[in-house]
Formats: sequence, C-alpha cells, structure tokens
Amino acid sequence: MSEHGMERCRPADLTCNLLDNPLAVPRRTPQLGWARGCRCGRHDRYRILVASSAGGLARQRADLWDSGWRPRDDAPLVRYAGVALSSRQAGHWMVGLSDGDETLWSAPARFVTAPDRPVGQWVWASEVVPNQHLLLRGEVNLPQVEMEHAILSVSADDSFGLWADGLRLGRGPCPSFPAHQPHQSFDVTELVRDQERLTVAVHAHHLGLVNWAIVSGDGRAGVRAWLDVTTTDGTTTALSWDWRHLVCAAFPAGHVMGYDTAFTEEIDARELPVGWQQPGFDDHAWAPAVPVAAPDWTLVPQRTATVTEYRRHPESVEVTTTDGIHTMTVDFGRELVGGLGLRVAASATVLDVGLGEELTDDGAVRTQMRCNCRCEERWSGDGTERELQHYGDRAFRYAQVDVAATDDALPEVFANVAHYPFDGTRAEFDSSDPRLNRLWQLAVDSLRYGRQELMMDCPSRERANYGLDSLMMQHAAAMLDGEYVQGAHMAELLLESRVDGVPRAVAPASRDHHFTEYGLYPVLMVWLHHQHTGDVDDVRRWLPVLLEVVDAFATRFHVDGSSLIGGTDTALRDLVDWPTTMRDDHQMVWINSVPNAVHHRAVEVTGQLASIVGDDVVAEQLSRRAESIRTEFHDRLYDPVTERYRDGIDESGQPVDHSSLHSNVFALQMGLVPEPLRHTVGRTIADRGWRGNLFVGWFLLQVLFEYGAGEEALRALTDDTIPGPARMVSAGATTTWEAWDLDLKANSSLCHPAGAVIGAEMVNGLSGIRPIEPGHRRFRVRPRADLLSVCRLTVPTPYGQIEVDWQRSESDTTVGVIVPVGTTCIFHAPPGHELSGSTTTLELGPGCHRIGLLERGTPSI
Repeated sequence: MSEHGMERCRPADLTCNLLDNPLAVPRRTPQLGWARGCRCGRHDRYRILVASSAGGLARQRADLWDSGWRPRDDAPLVRYAGVALSSRQAGHWMVGLSDGDETLWSAPARFVTAPDRPVGQWVWASEVVPNQHLLLRGEVNLPQVEMEHAILSVSADDSFGLWADGLRLGRGPCPSFPAHQPHQSFDVTELVRDQERLTVAVHAHHLGLVNWAIVSGDGRAGVRAWLDVTTTDGTTTALSWDWRHLVCAAFPAGHVMGYDTAFTEEIDARELPVGWQQPGFDDHAWAPAVPVAAPDWTLVPQRTATVTEYRRHPESVEVTTTDGIHTMTVDFGRELVGGLGLRVAASATVLDVGLGEELTDDGAVRTQMRCNCRCEERWSGDGTERELQHYGDRAFRYAQVDVAATDDALPEVFANVAHYPFDGTRAEFDSSDPRLNRLWQLAVDSLRYGRQELMMDCPSRERANYGLDSLMMQHAAAMLDGEYVQGAHMAELLLESRVDGVPRAVAPASRDHHFTEYGLYPVLMVWLHHQHTGDVDDVRRWLPVLLEVVDAFATRFHVDGSSLIGGTDTALRDLVDWPTTMRDDHQMVWINSVPNAVHHRAVEVTGQLASIVGDDVVAEQLSRRAESIRTEFHDRLYDPVTERYRDGIDESGQPVDHSSLHSNVFALQMGLVPEPLRHTVGRTIADRGWRGNLFVGWFLLQVLFEYGAGEEALRALTDDTIPGPARMVSAGATTTWEAWDLDLKANSSLCHPAGAVIGAEMVNGLSGIRPIEPGHRRFRVRPRADLLSVCRLTVPTPYGQIEVDWQRSESDTTVGVIVPVGTTCIFHAPPGHELSGSTTTLELGPGCHRIGLLERGTPSI
C-alpha cells in the first residue's frame, strides 16, 4: 500500500464518549470510538491500547487495557474494559487496524475521568440583583510534585468567562437546571508545570430575568472553582482558594432585548480595572467573596464540549464624517454570533455602537433588527488605549461605530466569534448544480455559527432551546459534522423539564412553555440518537422517562372510546407550523391530525427502544397501542375520494373537510399510512406544492424523496420563484433564516440554525443513505443519478465515512460507494435504472466499489 493509501486508511477522529479528548468522563462508562479508518476493506480488525502515561503508550505498554484483536463489526462504540479507573485518571490511548499482515496505528488520544468530590465553596457578592457583573480573582499555591496533569474546573450561575495567569481559557457553563448544574474542565498543565502559583480570574454574570432561555431570576447566583493536580503515580490533590471580588459597574444595562433574554451593555471603561485578569494585579481594595448560604446546586461534569472562541476581522470598513463625528460602517462578510470588540485610542472617549443583520436602503446599519432586538449602545473610554468588548452574545453581520476622534485615532474593530466546536472536514458535498452547492454551504455555515452551548432557536430574540429546532439540529449535526453529543444532551434537558409527564417546549427555562408536539419530540430525539450512534446506554437510562411521557399524553388527552388524543390545542397549544400563515389553512380542531401523528411515532419508537434493551413485555404493549392508533387514524381521517388525510375531527366526532399539506406530510412521515397507499399519498403531497415553513420542510423533503417525487424535492431546493430554501440562497443569506422569505414573517431572525437540516436532508435524499441498523452498521444507498449528472458526497458515521459519487453521461452511468469496515451497504439502483442482470439491488461489503448502471430495459453486454 502506498503512503497516501496508508494515511487514508489510518484510524482517526478518536473519541471518548463521543467527544474529542474529554477532561471529565464518568469513570465507569468510557466508550471509545473512531470515525475514520480503512477505505479498502482490508483492515477489518482493531486493537485498542490504553496506558496511564503518554510515554507508556508510545512504547505500547498498555498498563490500563489491551483489548486484543477484535473484528470491527462488533460495535461502533467500544466499551472500556480495563483496570478500574480512579478520580482524575488519565487514559492515553490509540487504536490499530490490521489485515493480518499490516497494522496501521492512529495518533494518540486522551481522556481524563471526572472528579469524585468537587472541593471549594460557592461564592458571590453580598446581594444578588439583575444584570450583575462580578469580577473574581484568586491565587492557588501549587504543590511541587512530578505532575501528570492539572485540571481547572469551574461552574457559575448564570455564566462565566475564565482566565488563568492572564490567558483566556474559555466560557460557560452549558445552561441547565440547578439539579444538574454543569462544571467545565480546562487543562492548565503546561501553565502550572514548574510554577509555584496560579492566578485564576473569573468574570461572572447573573442575568436575573425570567424568560424561556435560561433558569434565572430565581435568586440563585454563584461561582465555584477548584484545581485537581494529579502526579505521575496517580495521586490527585484537589485545591481550592480564597476569592476576592468586585461588583463591576462597567456594564450598566441600557434596555432589555428579545423576550427578556438579554440586556444591552453600556460599557464604561472607567469602571473596568485594567489588567485585573493578570498575575500581580493589586486587588487589596476588593472584598472577600461571600459564601453562598445553603447552595442547592448539584454539580455534574458538563457532557458537551466547550464553546470555541476566536477573533474575526472585518471584510470592509467604510468611514464617513459629519460635523467631526466619524461613522464607521463595518461588514464582517457574514452573519456571526458573539460580540463586538474595539481597540480604542486614548482620545476616543465616547462611542455609539450599533449592530445589525442588514443594512437599510441608505446603507446604514439596521440596528432595530427584524427580530425585535434593538442593538444600540454607548461605550465610554477612560482616556487610555485599551480594548472594550461585549460580555454576552449577539447575532450580527454589521456594526456601526460613531466616534469623535482624529482620523488617525479611529478604533480597530473586530468580532469575538463564539460557537459550538465544528470540525468541517467530516462531511462533503459537491454536485453539477451550483445552486445545491450553495445551499449545502449555507447549511454548513448555519450549523457552524448558530449553535452555542445548546441548540438554540436563534441567538437573538428567544435564545431558547426548542424541541423541534433541537431535533432538526441534532440530525444536521450528525449528517454534516459527525457530532452526536449535543443533541443527546438537549434530549436529556427537555425530558428533565417535564410537567405532569409532559416536557416543555423549551429547556432549560424559568417559565413553563408548551407546544403539544414539542412535548413529544424529545422521544424522537432519543430514537434518533440511537439510530445515529448505536448507543444503548442512553436508551436504557432514558426508557422509564419515555414511558412516562407517552403514558402522560395517552392519559391526559384520552378521548373516550378512541386511541387518538384530543383537546391538546386547548390544554397545551398545537403548533403544526409557524407562522400561522404557513399552515396551508390547517384546521385546529379537537382531534388534530398532526399531534396525533407525532404521538403515534413517539409510542412506536418507545416500543422499539424497549425491545432493544430487552423489555419485551413493554415493547409488545406499545406495539399494540401504536397499531391501534394507526388503524383508527387511517379509518377516520383518510378520504379515499381525494386520497388525502383530513386535518382532524371536531368535538361532535365528525371529520373536517379540509386537508392541509401538513396533515398528509406528518401522516406519511410518522408511519401512519398503510404501505400500499404511501406512494399515492406522496404524490398528493407533491401535487400540493411547497406550502409550509421550516417546521414541516424537513419532513416534506423526506417524503418527497422517499415516495416517488424526487423531481419535486429538487425543485423545492433550487427554485427561488417559490417560497422555499432557494429563496434564502438567492437573497444572499449566510445563515438560514426563520422563514424562507423575509416577507413571510415580520419578526424573522436571520440566524435560525435549525434550517441546517435542509442541507442534511438534501444529502440524505440525493444519496438515499438511510440506516437499516443503528450506527449505520447496515445502511441503504439509493443515489439519485436520475436527478443530477454529477455528485460527490461524504457522510460521517461512528464506523467511518460513507462516500458516494456518480457520473452520468449519454453513454453510461457509474456510481462509486465506499463502505466503512464493519458495515454492510444495501445498494438500490436509482429510479429508471437497473444493474447487470436486470436486478435493482446489491449487497456491498466493506471497501471501495464501482457500479455500472443501465437504463431499465437496456440489454446488458
């Protein structure tokens, strides 16, 4: 094998608990995996080595665990089964692949286990008030030992920014409920090695508003931190320290933005100490931090990754001057999430700052944004050259800065970008249609820039973590980046939010907020996580809660003599689609077809999950319940004359006459349509046209591609004359919007990352990739070479990357498929094509395959 071929086959993207080099994994549950490996199908065995030190691993001395050689098809995620791990134990590991003659080893990776017992105190100021910014400093005396690693752990309610010896380490934590307050871990080994002291600085913020975004306004505010130092012999010492604090008046609130989700920041540099994060800063005038009385947080390791932070400089800056005031109009070239930063000269004392997602007709920044957030602030300098920057996040592309200064003293402008880590190399798409290529890039960028600590609706107005948005982003993250942890964590938060068994529409949040279907989507998120990863542990842990949810719906919304649920719109609120003008005139009646369709799917998959963990009795009960729902739904709502499903049944028991697009899309996608009628209903959906917004768009694309309407699906993706995804692309969007067209929803956000699911479903639909077994151990490929002449795409899975490409010419059509080791592909010829021998399906084992297609009915040669 050539060196190039060896590198393509070498295992890479090593993960522990589906994270890259995590620093706080539960001791008893490390799951090891890798997402890249042999593409030729030869190296079909693996061996994992885990050592307590990097040096031992380099010598292949696996003193913690040697798995021995195993077949790759035994599991996509391999359970650690070595020596019992201790608190803050490091596991240095690598994986080798072999074909019996040749072994290829990965680069080393590492995990560190979570601490057993956090030390230190929760501290804050003497009182808690809304919009409270607190600066804290502490110094840690370090033990003089031979150090293996040093891990700094921090948590705060509501949020923090962290520095160690003046170096910015990151921010956090992931929003949560107090019963599961996450702490984050930061590796400071190289900072403290051979040092006597470490300076820790925290800028914490208590929002103090009651909203749908976070749990705040409850009087809770606090910071807790400690340092774990582990020696080379495995001994861990947990260190805490005394804090000094300053209630910082540098960020007074201007006004509240969004749905009570943020304050503007009227930054006053005169109240912000210079160099307060640095060692040696004089904090003698600061007061000792106050221990929090009877803190009721329960600390747990943060399950998700820490947000990535970096600077981005403008693509253009235009300056106009009127009456001595310089107006800087700044374009960062694309929608971003984060904050604005300025390096101001000593002579620039007052600056008016505005942010926006668009420009007005006269070229000014539209600071009164469509999403009803007004991003206008006044920042004051202190007569010195220094940097001023936002603490919190905004969504913006443009900035406008008005400053009175000489021409040579204009501020340097930059953006502090913040988003969830995004690899960007695990998935690819390129085709002969440039419109699809642009849509793919829009989806990728929406996912990259839009996700923060959680999968939020939008980072401007709501800043809330809605169930359906999270389900969409969960699927997009898996398809476009091979990332699975954040969606699983969102499912957990939504399930934790349940009230009388029904999850809220958003979580975590201070307020109850319910949409009927959104209470059921977390069940589908658990199912989707299992389908993408094959992970059974989460299924086993969550199953009792899933049973509680589906039983709560069946009980609370029981209709006498019926398997269907009713009264949901009155008791909760049926959403169907949003805004209401995008519902295709769907009739909101007592028994609503859409919530019933989602309820059916939740019951069905919960039964399948019960079977997976071996609870056959529950599985059979739920299977019968799902069958009963299917039968009654079809019998009472299907109209054989129109070949459509009606919107619902009124309180008198009569079906309504109206049949919306949504009723039929949800019926088909949620498994309620009998097999013989699926293509018929698919055709009625296609004939209906694109009559919905994003909330039905993902499901609509799935049914169009799956049930014989691929041409209509492709048109929906590429035709900008209809209200659909192409409208955003042709209008120059850089992240997906809340509606296909800005005129369709008056208060649209221009950063709505759930729209990334359109790009993911485009890839699914054109390639026909669908898991047959969890983790894509067995999967289907049905390339739509009938729709596109050239296409090449890569989809990540826990076993490795599936690659599909095809080229169609007048004389022939060929398809290439790369099947990861440990998996099996069931290949289906595209519509109108067949394989040699007049067959249409083919089973492919691991390796690289090239397949010739014939137009159906053409004699093979």
